[in-house]
Amino acid sequence: MNEPPFPIPYEFVQLKGKGQMHKSTGSTVTGVDALRITPPPVLNYNFLRYNPDRHIDYDSGLGVLDVVDDYDRVEKLFYGGEVDEKERDLLRAYEIAQPKGPRAHLPVQIPYRHLVQVVQIVDDFQRVLDILKRTENIASMEERDIELLRQRVECVRFWLGGFAPDEVRFSICKTMPAVQLGEADVNFLRCIYSSLKALDWNGDRIHDTVYESAKSCAIGAKSGFQCLYQIFIDRKQGPRLGYFLSTLDKDFVLNRIEEAIRSSMISSPPA
Repeated sequence: MNEPPFPIPYEFVQLKGKGQMHKSTGSTVTGVDALRITPPPVLNYNFLRYNPDRHIDYDSGLGVLDVVDDYDRVEKLFYGGEVDEKERDLLRAYEIAQPKGPRAHLPVQIPYRHLVQVVQIVDDFQRVLDILKRTENIASMEERDIELLRQRVECVRFWLGGFAPDEVRFSICKTMPAVQLGEADVNFLRCIYSSLKALDWNGDRIHDTVYESAKSCAIGAKSGFQCLYQIFIDRKQGPRLGYFLSTLDKDFVLNRIEEAIRSSMISSPPA
């Protein structure tokens, strides 16, 4: 017969910047919410990595991304790599955090930050999987990895729906937004269109190409990036541009750039 878990008292859990996480305080994040914002093993790890006599600041905003990044980093260490004494404690926290115990090998890891972009581009899980197979070089996945990914996708959607800050939220404009483009913008778009058309559709290469094209034009890097964000999401900033564009269909990207050039020429007054 199994013994009951040994009771370990913890200090208070506090919402970052808002005080104790308790129903009587009218907290905006409940324990059930926390279980839906990240998968249970990540939430377990987030608690277990701290000493029990230290209060925990739970951040349901951007801090969620940092927690998952740290979980993924420690997971990689668990399955191989030299660690110091402090990290051994984190490895133990990771091990205990797994409800069914650690797997025999490293699970497929898809960064939470990347999923935040992808789930805002496509609606259903199969299309998410199709994009990730292209951008993350995962030709095949075990069924258990697919289920872990599905769980992450559901958690990211829940987080975006109620807790993510506005700065990480966006939506793809289905049609060309009504943005005002100047002559420098149009010249840049002509330049980048030619460069992207001949490019392998890879996030790093796209990012570098956009950066170099913007620098070589009169528009400059900052304004060049803003121009592209505007024609795709109608905002002047957004997710890391190269990886963002790589998740979109190449023909869609090229067609939108062409449309932006044409619409700017039509709206420009005659000389």
